[in-house]
Order: sequence, then C-alpha cells, then structure tokens
Amino acid sequence: MDSVYSTDVVGTLGYMAPEYAESGKVSTKSDVYSFGVVLLQLITGMRTTDKRIGNKSLVGWARPLLKERNYPDLIDERMMDTYDCHQLFWMIRLAEKCLTRDPQKRLSMDTTSQVLTTSISPVLKFQKY
Repeated sequence: MDSVYSTDVVGTLGYMAPEYAESGKVSTKSDVYSFGVVLLQLITGMRTTDKRIGNKSLVGWARPLLKERNYPDLIDERMMDTYDCHQLFWMIRLAEKCLTRDPQKRLSMDTTSQVLTTSISPVLKFQKY
C-alpha cells in the first residue's frame, strides 16, 4: 500500500480516515474510508455530527450497530417501506467494509467500485436476515 506522510492534517472532520487523523499518514485507502462515511450518511440521513445522536461522530455512533448487525436501526426512517431490504442491507455491508478501521483490511477503491457494479458480491459475504 502506497503511503504518504503529510505535516499538516487537512480535511473535513468526520470524513478523515483514522490513520490520517492520528498520524498524518494517508494512503489510497483513505478515500475509501471517506466514501464509507458518505454511504453511511445516505443510509442514515444524518450528518457526520448530528443533533439526533448528541453531536457525536456518525461513524462512532454507527459502529456498535454495524458490529451487532443491527442494520434496521441505521436506516433513515424517512425511507421506511420505500426500499428493497436486500439492496439496502448490501449497501450497509459495503459501508461497513469501507469503514474498517485498519487500512490493511479496508477494501480498495477498485474493489469498492466492482462491488457497486456487481449485483452479487463475494466480498460482502451477505447473508439474508
């Protein structure tokens, strides 16, 4: 993985990959993390810091729900009964893979792009609930 060190941390809080925020180390996987945050915003209908979650980090709020596979609690209630459950859970699983804390275990952007253009992805190992 190609890494670059920056002396200044530049970016929008909430979208920054943990390794970049903590050490200034950026890689090709840093953008994947940011993309995962955008997916999470689309799913939840929330901002990166939102009053509905006590101005906490969106990712920090969502992590326990993702870990427990409590996907329904992540979904913006304004979308209730208007989405395909399988597709939305697939999108949540993709966001989770993009938000993996360890950049070595995080998806690449190429893989993320392939997942988005493929109807069934072995990368996500999606199971129906």
